[in-house]
Amino acid sequence: MNFVIYHILIFVSVFSGINAFKLPPRKLPLYDKIFPKYEKREIDLLNVNGFYGLIGPNVNISKTNNLFEFFTGDGMIQGVFIDEGEITPIIYKIKTEKRMFEKKNKMRFSRHFFMMPIYMALHGMGLIPNILGLSNTAILNINSRIFTLFERDFPYEVDVDFKDKKIRTMGKQYIENLKHFSAHSKYDKNNGLVHTIDYNVPFKRIQYSILDENFDHIFRENIKCRYFPIVHDFGLYGNKSVFTDSPICFKQNNIFLLKNPFVLDETSNTYINVYNSRIDKLKTYVYENRGFYIFHYADIKEDNRKIEIMAPIYDHLDFSSLDIEGKYRKLIIYKNTGKIEMDKNDELETMNLDFPIKWGQKVILRNVENKSINGFVVCDGLKIEKKLFYKNICFCGEPQLVNSEKTDYLINIGFKNGNMDDGYLFLIDMNRSNKIHEYKLNMPVNIGFHSIFISNEQ
Repeated sequence: MNFVIYHILIFVSVFSGINAFKLPPRKLPLYDKIFPKYEKREIDLLNVNGFYGLIGPNVNISKTNNLFEFFTGDGMIQGVFIDEGEITPIIYKIKTEKRMFEKKNKMRFSRHFFMMPIYMALHGMGLIPNILGLSNTAILNINSRIFTLFERDFPYEVDVDFKDKKIRTMGKQYIENLKHFSAHSKYDKNNGLVHTIDYNVPFKRIQYSILDENFDHIFRENIKCRYFPIVHDFGLYGNKSVFTDSPICFKQNNIFLLKNPFVLDETSNTYINVYNSRIDKLKTYVYENRGFYIFHYADIKEDNRKIEIMAPIYDHLDFSSLDIEGKYRKLIIYKNTGKIEMDKNDELETMNLDFPIKWGQKVILRNVENKSINGFVVCDGLKIEKKLFYKNICFCGEPQLVNSEKTDYLINIGFKNGNMDDGYLFLIDMNRSNKIHEYKLNMPVNIGFHSIFISNEQ
């Protein structure tokens, strides 16, 4: 079987001009490693017991040319165990079927977009694993079971071992009657239900599913889309879900340039679908002559008159580029008329904001400046409550909130002065001084996506 795969990929490489596979580069010193512990430090950590983990694609962003390549790196968790003030850093690369196949066969699949149809065909014949089984986007806690997610695969369960300060890959969680499990699947701990979507690009369809904690289907519904449904996230509030049907189109000219052909049509209508799973009813609203895309929803509120959606909104999106900017705005849907308004704050429009997390009634967003996460903005609606920007610090991804001694801290990992080989744990005092506490980790760090804090109450 390996002989057949080898010659197929050789053929593809020769006739496409794209490296279908390559030998791995020098082994990165990042996989499955635990780094030296640091003893008790400032009092702000003494009452914090748990694990902060940031998941990401483990790619060199300086050598990555486009969004598709950035999104398709192998999943890796960077994080710290905090135990009574003692910090144990760890980096762990998830043992996906793809990664194990590459390791066994001493090769690496190309991340070029135009290799995907060939790889999917080989996967369909059972010759290779799902090469989009990357498990690199988000981490989901379902009743103390921890799963790493990527939207074109099933979740991988990982064991976060607080005793030995280790992470282990337990295996892939296959789900009946589902082909993919959304990277932004939602778990409602109040009722034990899991909400997820699976989008079918060629057939322009979304399957919306509600599962129990054992991943057994309780409900599923197919929702037809007008455009290619590359739907990264969906909003969930009560019994209702929000899906943005953005005008993603196929740009044929990009094929001849060996570029990703999917781009946002900025002049076409954008449709917002509000689906009520309790009564199986779909209501669609249209924002005319304006294309936009939403990666992540921040907050959704509804009353008798209107629906308000808070989200970073992208006016431009080209998957063959890394040049994207999220603008934090409010969409107001008037239910009687179907009209949609978009509210803005002029100061927020000067920033590049995304990765929203809730802090009570407020929302915290990371800010990108000069291709680096330099800090965070706290918003109450579109009103800026505070800006937490730091010179010469780059945060690596989405933060989380932890509480110690009645103080909320924003926790993240990052680096200083452009030196990614010298990582730090950062905690920002959100209640009082806005002081940033830093703890040198003696480990390299990398840019990631989403994060989790798992409490380990003693």
